[in-house]
Amino acid sequence: MDKKTILIVDDEPVFSKMVKLFLEQTGEFIVECESDSNAAVGKARAVKPDAILLDLIMPHKDGAELKAEMDADPFLKDIPKMFLTSNVSKNDTTEGGLVITGDGLMLPKTSQPDMVSRCLSELIAGTI
Repeated sequence: MDKKTILIVDDEPVFSKMVKLFLEQTGEFIVECESDSNAAVGKARAVKPDAILLDLIMPHKDGAELKAEMDADPFLKDIPKMFLTSNVSKNDTTEGGLVITGDGLMLPKTSQPDMVSRCLSELIAGTI
């Protein structure tokens, strides 16, 4: 099985590193991180990830702005994107753990790591 590359864009490097470590331990993913939203598009173009996890609240550009910029970029528009944010609580989630908003799919940062891994796999497969 080929490992899938994930780009995490989050202004909290400690959180990104924690998610990176878990995802890489599954053996299914290679994870790159970017903490500066201004540098995220360039990093995504360089990495060519299979999926992008975005924080919603960040300095400079918020996740929704960044997603819109990436969706307008011909090299990044077809890469699936999902928000992993503290702006969603477990009370807001649907039965599958995801919230679907006008901005896209969202998971709370409090989600169990296996939920993040499962949702990423389904996002890449196009089943969510």
